Amino acid sequence: VIMWDYTAGRIWERPFVGHGFDAVRTFDASTPLGQVDNWPIVSLHPHNAGLHIWVETGLIGVFFACFSLFLIGRSLVDLGKSSKYFSAAMSSFIMGASVISATTYGVWQDWWWASMIITAAIIYGLFTKTNKK
Repeated sequence: VIMWDYTAGRIWERPFVGHGFDAVRTFDASTPLGQVDNWPIVSLHPHNAGLHIWVETGLIGVFFACFSLFLIGRSLVDLGKSSKYFSAAMSSFIMGASVISATTYGVWQDWWWASMIITAAIIYGLFTKTNKK
């Protein structure tokens, strides 16, 4: 919560264009935590996708992220009309990925994106093959 509060506060320093890619790694503020006097507030990334995107890319990045999510969602709604099982599987995957993105991994971690893309592709492949039979 301390990390999210600090990161949200840094957004307002440059709300429209952000601090730049990987800028969060340069934030060097610290706080006392337990028996440690100088615990880094942000360790590599803010552990929240929304805050991470906004602090580094600003409102411009938030717009593009939301627009991309809108386009993906619109495509999924069209695909979901053909199979309630596809809709259930993809909805479950999206909810899981959303919760994990909002509480843990950094936005720019390649392995995280790869695992989400592979999972979505597997779900798509499973349900589009079964629908063609």
